[in-house]
Amino acid sequence: ELTTGADYLQWTTQNVSLGSMTTGDTLDVTFTFTIGPNAPNNRIVHFTPKISAASFEDKSDVLRMAINETGVAAHTTAALSVSITEEGNIGHTSFKAAPTSRGIGFVATTAGGAKRDLLFEGGLLIATSASQVSDCVRETETNVHDQQEDFALKSGEILEVIRPGARTSEQGRVVLEDSKAADPIGVEILQESFIDDTGMNEDFILLQYTVTNRSASEIQDLHVGLFFDWDVASNAADVTAFDAARQLGYVMDNAANPTAAVGTRLLTAQPLNYSAIDNAATIYRGQGYDGFTPDEKWAILSGGVRNNGVVSGPAADVSQLTAAGPFSLQPAASVVVAFAVVSGTSESDFLDNADNAQDLWDAISTDTDDEVQPLAGWQIHTPYPHPSVLPMDIHFDTGAYGSVQLDVFDVLGRHVRRILDAQRPGGQHAVTWDGRDDTGGRVASGMYMVRMMAQDGKQLHMQSRPILVIR
Repeated sequence: ELTTGADYLQWTTQNVSLGSMTTGDTLDVTFTFTIGPNAPNNRIVHFTPKISAASFEDKSDVLRMAINETGVAAHTTAALSVSITEEGNIGHTSFKAAPTSRGIGFVATTAGGAKRDLLFEGGLLIATSASQVSDCVRETETNVHDQQEDFALKSGEILEVIRPGARTSEQGRVVLEDSKAADPIGVEILQESFIDDTGMNEDFILLQYTVTNRSASEIQDLHVGLFFDWDVASNAADVTAFDAARQLGYVMDNAANPTAAVGTRLLTAQPLNYSAIDNAATIYRGQGYDGFTPDEKWAILSGGVRNNGVVSGPAADVSQLTAAGPFSLQPAASVVVAFAVVSGTSESDFLDNADNAQDLWDAISTDTDDEVQPLAGWQIHTPYPHPSVLPMDIHFDTGAYGSVQLDVFDVLGRHVRRILDAQRPGGQHAVTWDGRDDTGGRVASGMYMVRMMAQDGKQLHMQSRPILVIR
């Protein structure tokens, strides 16, 4: 017999009769069960096998099995590592300390060069009212130590990280639905993540959410936000600060001389809703443990900017919720909301990185492959003659001295070859592509995309140019 305390498993075969066994016999036993729809994700189930014969009984063993494992992928630069997931969480699939949690967290560089995971919990929230909140962060009342699991991977989709991406060194993509919520809003969420290993950009991750109304009715008063419970100080006693001009809330290990700072910036020009949260007062309530209630979540998601300074005296265990809204969406309509999650080794370094994050987002959001908009003095030229015979020369201009990367992608967005990664002065330049990919193989004739990423120390310049090549 095989037993477990998990009530979300339904047994098909729980007891097996083996008949007689003689000394030295080995027999295989098969038990079968189904996992119920109420089963949580990433849960370890313990089974106890009981073997009995006449008056003999043995149940000394314990078996372990992970069920409903969700996908996790990691973004990495020299300064920062962050996990993304299939269920809307950022950093970890559960709380950092949970034995079933997966993911590396938010591992940032601190003063002195040490790297630490500064995140206890993070995730997405989407709501239209206190009675209709879809999220993946901590629950309420008796389930305060669990999380909501309202988001599910859309059928046919996968979680993926493309290296290098079409616009940054890494791009992530996953499509979610709020179909597991008790009262689904009826939205589809395309989450795109961007992280870049260029020196100015290696301390932050950009998260873009395209939220689409898949219901048959208009969605009103929609708000989209990110929640993070930071533990920057080793004892989780942190201070918070807010920069209204940057639409940026952040957390530091101390106010006087911080060695690490993290925070969330709303990148899109939309109404900001923000609050720093004293966990003991709002989420834990001392020994009351009422959790993070839908009323509390909605109040912050829709309440404008409040509690934006240091909370609960000089230091406290704090969280943050940064949101945009309200929005109204007709059926099939979408809204794009973007955030930067930023780290720094001091307050000034953090603010510089937050500005770099806005610059990178501005470049990404205005860059399209279909309609190239060259920046003054920086551009890739259409090859001449065109179509071009491989090998071919790619000509480009730089508006000032800076670092330049040229990458070739195929029509599916897959990286083919990095053909230049160097410093160049301002002026006209050319580089030869020999018509081979990163493995040394010869590419086929067809359409490709050449992307230029350049930095002149002040601004990121990006442009893509389609090219048709023949052999």
